[in-house]
Amino acid sequence: PPVRVFLCTYRRPRLLRRALAGLLAQTHSDWICELHNDAPGDPAPRTVMDELAPHDPRFVYHDHAHNWGALANFCHAYTGGPEPFASLLEDDNWWEPDFLAASLRALALHPSASLVWANMKIWQEQPDS
Repeated sequence: PPVRVFLCTYRRPRLLRRALAGLLAQTHSDWICELHNDAPGDPAPRTVMDELAPHDPRFVYHDHAHNWGALANFCHAYTGGPEPFASLLEDDNWWEPDFLAASLRALALHPSASLVWANMKIWQEQPDS
C-alpha cells in the first residue's frame, strides 16, 4: 500500500469507532493501519476493531505495555513505515471518505512536498454525545 495510517487511541472506544468507520469508508482503500492502544490493559480498542473490521488484513494491532503519551505516539507515526506515505489519525478525529484519495492526488501533483495538511471542521462534543 502507498500509505500507512497510524491510529492512536486512549480510552475512547466510542470515538475510536467513529474514526475507524471513517477510515473504512475511504474511497482510496489501499492502505495499512497500525492501531495503537495507548491504555495498557484496556480491551476496548481490539473489540472495536474486531467488530468493525473482522479479519481485515490491513490492520495491525499494537497493545502498548506502558502509556506512551501523545508526543511519543506522534513521533512514532511521523517516523513512518516502509510505505512511501504516512498519516496520523487520532481517535477523536475522523476523515471524509475522499481524504486519502485527495491527499495522494495532491502529493502526486507536487512531488517535492513532504506534508499534506487538510482543512478541518470544528465539532464540539456535547456531554450527552
